Amino acid sequence: MGGCCVDQMLCTLQPVNLARTARYSCKELPRLLRASPRQVQRKFRQELGLSPQKWLDAERIRVAKELLISGLQVKEVAYQLNFKQVSHFSAHFKKYTDITPSKFRQSQRRESIENVADK
Repeated sequence: MGGCCVDQMLCTLQPVNLARTARYSCKELPRLLRASPRQVQRKFRQELGLSPQKWLDAERIRVAKELLISGLQVKEVAYQLNFKQVSHFSAHFKKYTDITPSKFRQSQRRESIENVADK
């Protein structure tokens, strides 16, 4: 049964690697995990409490935040995360964070400057 492959993959692969390898597409997960789409969906809900797509979206946003904090431009982040257009990335990011990627980046820079000034 493919479930053991799903178990092994969820346990042994770094989540960010699985998400990136799947190109943040839930259609790729069954192929990568060598399981049926339904098995993948059940396992994600059982283990993570999320649908595969919600998990992929959360991973994508988490990585986007890291990349923005590291100093990458919004355009570079969008392309690294397989968005076809920067506007799609911006809308997706705002949907999940209630802030645009540019404003997030600015706020992180401000916090960083304030932390340095406080020392």
